Amino acid sequence: MNRYPSKSLLIITLLALVLGAYLRIASFNWNNRLQGDVNLFALAAREFVAHNRLYYPMKIEYSDHVEYQALQAPASYHPPLWSFVCGLLGKVFHTDDTFFILKVMCEVAGVLLIATIAYFGVRAGWPNEALVTICLIALSPMLVDFSANGSLYVLSAAMIILTIILLEHFRYQGITDYFLAGILSGLGLQVHVTMICIPIAFLLSWIREHSQIRWQGVLASVLAELLVLTPWMFWNLHHFGKPFYLYSSYELLKALGLAHTGIYGEVITTRVTGSVDLVLMRHYISSVIECSLAFLRSYGLESGPFCLMLALAGCFALFQRDQRKAKALVLISVLYITIFCSLHPFKYVYRFLVPVLPVTYIVAAFGFVKLCSAHPFWKSVGWLCLAGTIAWGAQGFFEQPPTRYYHNDGDHAAYYERMLPLAKELGQLEPGVVLGYSRSLDGGFETVYWHRFPFVYGRGREIDEIQKLIGDFDVRYIWTDQKGLHKIETRLPEAKVVLGNDLYYVLEIHRK
Repeated sequence: MNRYPSKSLLIITLLALVLGAYLRIASFNWNNRLQGDVNLFALAAREFVAHNRLYYPMKIEYSDHVEYQALQAPASYHPPLWSFVCGLLGKVFHTDDTFFILKVMCEVAGVLLIATIAYFGVRAGWPNEALVTICLIALSPMLVDFSANGSLYVLSAAMIILTIILLEHFRYQGITDYFLAGILSGLGLQVHVTMICIPIAFLLSWIREHSQIRWQGVLASVLAELLVLTPWMFWNLHHFGKPFYLYSSYELLKALGLAHTGIYGEVITTRVTGSVDLVLMRHYISSVIECSLAFLRSYGLESGPFCLMLALAGCFALFQRDQRKAKALVLISVLYITIFCSLHPFKYVYRFLVPVLPVTYIVAAFGFVKLCSAHPFWKSVGWLCLAGTIAWGAQGFFEQPPTRYYHNDGDHAAYYERMLPLAKELGQLEPGVVLGYSRSLDGGFETVYWHRFPFVYGRGREIDEIQKLIGDFDVRYIWTDQKGLHKIETRLPEAKVVLGNDLYYVLEIHRK
């Protein structure tokens, strides 16, 4: 193929974009559940709309950095940028339906991803590869779904693509690209902790090319990054007493045996022990390996065999023709996967595929173009693999529901469908504090957006800790499941079931 857009590819891509737009509109409707962290984003944004604060309207953090007996806490599980933008838009448009706004933000991020690839594909002289990539992104069931589910992973994907482009075309003799690298690094760190792969990628690239580095440029990059991070650093200092803070980092410390949550004196809090538990360390290492294997299995399942064959051909083509691009693609992908598996070895891995899927499609597109420029037999193979990739993904749209936030989403969807009417019924009772003591739906906090009552997060707590939380927070209702129901009825006879559906139960505590 030549360096001009292929007419056949252009027509196919335009059709894919039309179909992709239709699918994204449909995904806006089928994404009617606030899944996992999306619930936290929406709650913090809604608090910003109502009270000008990026807080969770619940007791969810158990640390010495927040007041113990407070039924709200500063947003600390993720950097605040995504929730802040959502809350700001809620104020502008005078609505507290922050879930709707988050879905719109996802759609915008999806458009940004496609527009970035299209623009730089034409500018860099690989229009055919850009067309194939756009086609695959437009029809990818995972990217379609994540373009309207309220999460920030498509934005992360767009930032990784921008990083690859900047790494590939980095101009070492000026100052501008260093400055852009700092801006991109700072924004990435305010989107998600896994985006620390961006500044690390620039750092490793500069070390490799140290003979070309301008130290004035490195200084400009550092200053630009600090400039972007300054609002978050001041926010952290004000709320937590340190410039960089994420409560979710305690999960890693717990996995390593360096921290424990329990009753310390008069409060339930997380204490850093400072000593490594070797048994837990071995368990952590095995979990990282297990997480890495799960990630690779999920990656292969989502990409499909035809896409992987094209990607293999693309790797050979790129390393033969454009090693700088190839190294940029490999560097950021490997860093991202390594960081994710190290930081989240106990989390669901499926949604973390999103930031690297477009990279796979780019490499596959180079493989397709390479095959189509060879013998007619290989050209046929290329078209067969392209069609196979699209067909492999198309079957995902026939799943019910066609969502991808969790791998076994059918189970989560069933839980959510049973939860939702019960949560709305709870919201009709007399107001009171709810304690969540459930294994699924993140311990029950996915109910909070719907019933709007104050909430205490109790998942994973021992029953004596639950009893303490009930007294400390004057809990009136307990949200639980079948397993938790037996424990509560045994230890807390004053709690009586007032709502239930054989999967979830709401108990009311009757005090004498």
